[in-house]
Amino acid sequence: LPVLYEAHQDFNSEHGEVQEVLDKVKNKITDIEGVINNVSKDKLIDEHFEEALQRIIDLKENKKALVGYSFGVKELDEKTGGIMQGVNIIAGRPAMGKTAFLVTILKKNAIEGKVPTIFFSLEMPIHLIVDRAKQLDDRGGFDNLPIQFYQAEAPLLDIEKLKAMIWSAWEQGIKLVYIDHFKLVYDPA
Repeated sequence: LPVLYEAHQDFNSEHGEVQEVLDKVKNKITDIEGVINNVSKDKLIDEHFEEALQRIIDLKENKKALVGYSFGVKELDEKTGGIMQGVNIIAGRPAMGKTAFLVTILKKNAIEGKVPTIFFSLEMPIHLIVDRAKQLDDRGGFDNLPIQFYQAEAPLLDIEKLKAMIWSAWEQGIKLVYIDHFKLVYDPA
């Protein structure tokens, strides 16, 4: 979250060009994923490359099943192996379907897969998110699903409050966290 906040600040300031900010975010996320996935920086680039190449070959030859959570789109899961552990960012211009894509992921994992999930809706009312999910899945029973929804009371959400809520949810067994959308998170400092 601090990486995304810093990127948001950089985009809104005069600190750099878009590509520089994106490269900075990519490097920080790579560092975070290395820690999460217990990847040593001492590992030679050749070893990383060989592992990545083998994973691509295995995916192409359908030798490996889904290794992460599902995107809810069969073709995308087959090509990528699913949503990997760590930070995953869905970005795009306004009205390009980011929230609709999150609802598809939510449907596949929380509704069909019963994966404990929390969804922070900072822009769209929760009832509209639920209505979209119901349109994708007509089985009903939404009251008994492992999904917690959070609707921000104000147009912006304090990043410290968000971090505390995520850690609390994680300690309660939440496996997936959706934030729609991160632009509405701020640092009061």
